[in-house]
Amino acid sequence: FVTFVDTNISKGTISGTFSIYIQLDSSFELDIVNYKIYLANLTSISISDNDIDYDYITQVYLTSINSIGSDLTLTLSDTNIEDFTHFLVYSSNSGGNTGPVILEIEDAFCPEYSIRNIEFVDTNILSNILTGIVIIKPSLYENDIDGYKLCLGKTSASTTCNITVETLPKQSKFNIEFPILDLEFDQNLYFIAYPYNKYCENLTLNIKKSIYLPIVDNKGTVPNLPTSVSFTDTNSPPTYIQGDISITKPNSEINIK
Repeated sequence: FVTFVDTNISKGTISGTFSIYIQLDSSFELDIVNYKIYLANLTSISISDNDIDYDYITQVYLTSINSIGSDLTLTLSDTNIEDFTHFLVYSSNSGGNTGPVILEIEDAFCPEYSIRNIEFVDTNILSNILTGIVIIKPSLYENDIDGYKLCLGKTSASTTCNITVETLPKQSKFNIEFPILDLEFDQNLYFIAYPYNKYCENLTLNIKKSIYLPIVDNKGTVPNLPTSVSFTDTNSPPTYIQGDISITKPNSEINIK
């Protein structure tokens, strides 16, 4: 069997180690000169009684691995796969080719489209404490997105999250609303939101698709309290009250609505 894991996160380009595994006591390999690797665009595959039937649009020779020695590996670097979907590996000698062994190409790549916008208004008047609704306007194209991550960073160029606030599911183009309740934070921080998938989960890999929003701390002034409040019940039946509430205004009402 053969294996390959793409380590290149650019769409349409693959890099990594291609490996061929054989039985240690295999005698049939004695007459094999090399293994030829092709790229193919397969339209169908069927397997029955150890026979493989397949149809392809295009099959292009990529490279070969010599069968001499135990190291049947090949390093691929920045290989453009175009529309190819599978590797085909043939065993080859002077008599021709046998096989192939077929391996689907799994192209690893980060989300192509970024979040459109992020909004937040702090409704907590206490300093360094946030309360409100974070509104994320997601990407219009979510086919390569597993969800979104919301975090806090120190600058508008942060490549790492200081605090991860939440991991959010994709919402099929609807705005994502996430409540923030009494979140303590340091000054001069940013909300950072970015899309992720199984190949690119952290901010460093998704830096070009992230959105930064400077946090504006409300820091409202607490209004002055009334000087006094009084009430005298004039209703004699139990459990019922009646009377006037008397409130003495504070010396200043500047911050009172």
